[in-house]
Amino acid sequence: MDLSQDKMIAQQRHALMHYGTSLCVDMHCHCLPGVDDGPQDWVQAQALCAALISEGFNVVVATPHQLGRFEGCADAPGIRLRVRELNQWLTDNQWPLKVLPGAEIRVDERVVELLEQDYLMTLSDENQVVLLELPFDTFMDISPLLERLANRHIRVMIAHPERNRELSMRPQRVMEWAQYNPVLQITASSLLGHFGGTVQNAGYALLELPLLSLVATDAHNTDQRGPRFYEAFDWIARFLGHHRARQLFIENSLDLIQALAVQEEGFGKERTDLK
Repeated sequence: MDLSQDKMIAQQRHALMHYGTSLCVDMHCHCLPGVDDGPQDWVQAQALCAALISEGFNVVVATPHQLGRFEGCADAPGIRLRVRELNQWLTDNQWPLKVLPGAEIRVDERVVELLEQDYLMTLSDENQVVLLELPFDTFMDISPLLERLANRHIRVMIAHPERNRELSMRPQRVMEWAQYNPVLQITASSLLGHFGGTVQNAGYALLELPLLSLVATDAHNTDQRGPRFYEAFDWIARFLGHHRARQLFIENSLDLIQALAVQEEGFGKERTDLK
């Protein structure tokens, strides 16, 4: 273990103490190499993993794009293979990060059928939660898709709803889908104004709605689309308090994922609070 690795791990420990947890999960991250607009090679993927560790993460759900303009770039078997390869590298190099399989699926009328065909990937590959991405420029009623998924006992997490043009101006419209109990995934950099003031304000408004919300990185690289999780945590804690920040950044992700594969790996909820 070299000095830079020592520093990375020390930063992870510091961040975890700052959050008041021993387990931090990123539910939305593009960390697999060569499958979408995230890292283009293994060097970039390793750099992003280092950034995630430094921000305090010890579990990350890899969510490459599926469907939309990335259709054909990654299927479920291919994602599983890339995750195994990345986890093997992390283990071999003693990096304290576990990667779980997942995907960010663009809204499409074929979603249910493609899930049944093992083309699309659910979060943690457990057929319980899908991360669904809305179009950025248009609003569509996804109630029929939510109902079809609910009938198959699959819950939907909506990826960065604050970045949809209509929802950025009228965030309360997500309540039209409240009967399906969706999870709202707000992006850390949105809360810091990276995508502009309208998106930032929409992010704040969505956090106040009576739906389960959580903050994730949606990180693609270590530059313009880096994690920015620690910074956003402090920003939200400044305005909403440390307790609410912990709910949004730490606890809600843990509550959602502890029933999935993470629990099998020994990451039970009893480990989340530092004494």
